[in-house]
Amino acid sequence: MITDNGTPFCGAGSLGGLTQLSRWWIEVGIVPIRIKPGRPDQNGIHERMHRTFKDWIRRNKRENLRGQQRSFNAFRSEFNEVRPHQSLGQKPPSTAFRPYRPLRPGARSIDYDSNMDVRRVNANGEIKWKGQLIFLSEVLIGADVGLLPIGESVWSISFSSVRIGYLDELNRAAVNRRPSTTTTKE
Repeated sequence: MITDNGTPFCGAGSLGGLTQLSRWWIEVGIVPIRIKPGRPDQNGIHERMHRTFKDWIRRNKRENLRGQQRSFNAFRSEFNEVRPHQSLGQKPPSTAFRPYRPLRPGARSIDYDSNMDVRRVNANGEIKWKGQLIFLSEVLIGADVGLLPIGESVWSISFSSVRIGYLDELNRAAVNRRPSTTTTKE
């Protein structure tokens, strides 16, 4: 799922930018992919839809919320079922839509490779690591994460197949960017 970095897709203060929505996506097998901040051109098709929607709103203003919702519904129908799209050979999107797969209710079981150290995130968003508690994220409470050594005192932290950050053993902290191995405790 390609998104920008706004809420509810990305949490700026969360490890890996995880939000409750992106956690759920990962649990049901959807991998979130975020465009670079400030680069809407990386999601041009979606941005073009926004421009078309804004133009529709300007031409179809309504007096109240109920009328505006009816206008939004009409836009969705027009955009998806009537309006031809150049990228689809002048056919509307509804002619190309094919369900990817049925969405199973509830989270799927997340398995980690046998070479990973699996830890459960506690009720405070922490894991226990070498006798100490390391805060990861409140978004991950109750989830298992996998840790894989990738350097001297640096571990990759994964939630399912998605790397969400790094464990810096020297500073006893989970971080979003890979720390250098020469990092010292302050």
